[in-house]
Amino acid sequence: MLASRFFKYELYHIFNPDLIRRLKSSVKQLHVDKHHADVAIVFYNIYQKNELAPGHEGGTFGIWLYRDDENLKFTGVETVP
Repeated sequence: MLASRFFKYELYHIFNPDLIRRLKSSVKQLHVDKHHADVAIVFYNIYQKNELAPGHEGGTFGIWLYRDDENLKFTGVETVP
């Protein structure tokens, strides 16, 4: 998918009001790859264990960033699990 299409048509589906609310109030963890220091991931714990259903393990949302000179650029998102 072209980046221009993603940012124009898809990004707002991901970053909806419920996710934004959860991101603002969640525990955050920064991960910097020791082999690639220009890559950083911010993990947000958006669902607690058993929050969605009994036995559910919870959920984490990751935002991938790339350091280009002095700027951080958005490179992707992921959910775990």
